[in-house]
Amino acid sequence: MIRVKGFNKARQLLTRKTFLESFIVSPQVAAQIKHVFGEELSPKEVVERIIGDVRDKGDEALFHYAKKLDAVELDSLEVGKQEISAAYDIVGKGLVSALELAAKRIRDFHLACAGKSGTVFVNQYLARQVQPLDRVGLYIPGGTATYPSTVLMTAIPAKIAGVREIILASPPGKNGSIPAATLVAADIAKAERIFKIGGAQAIAALAFGTESIPKVDKSV
Repeated sequence: MIRVKGFNKARQLLTRKTFLESFIVSPQVAAQIKHVFGEELSPKEVVERIIGDVRDKGDEALFHYAKKLDAVELDSLEVGKQEISAAYDIVGKGLVSALELAAKRIRDFHLACAGKSGTVFVNQYLARQVQPLDRVGLYIPGGTATYPSTVLMTAIPAKIAGVREIILASPPGKNGSIPAATLVAADIAKAERIFKIGGAQAIAALAFGTESIPKVDKSV
């Protein structure tokens, strides 16, 4: 919460530049932007271009930006069952056990905190209806680090809340795969579908939907 006193301070706050508008890019990043997009663009314009392309071109744009921005050529956007199964062998039994224990503790905590869904009457005149979302998208960061805990701490509460379908998106590495620990965590948390996409293009795909990726009700 930001408390603002006085007209001048209020005007400064309301007319300030957004983060993307005020962000200063390095010469290296500016050169990369020009190489990818063929012209000089600000970070805000880059994001707007990517969102527009995903909305208009769907999967075609996702494959394009995976190649241009992530330097990886994908055969498929969705992670298959064989990839998930292989991930268990890569991470080893020790990490699998640790993730399962963490998942149990997260699940137990949120079960204890869960409220009732459906219609709850406050009195004879007033009632509150709690309805879980049908489909939720989870964006799990990737790149130089791996965040399996983020998978557990977002997917499990959503499941307990009654979300029917969880769609997970995470950027692939140079080998075209999502980190094995992330895949194992997603499987333990019972995410229905996993996609190898990152950045603004992933958020746009979840928001608009594409030929392969279903539109979600909310992204986290």
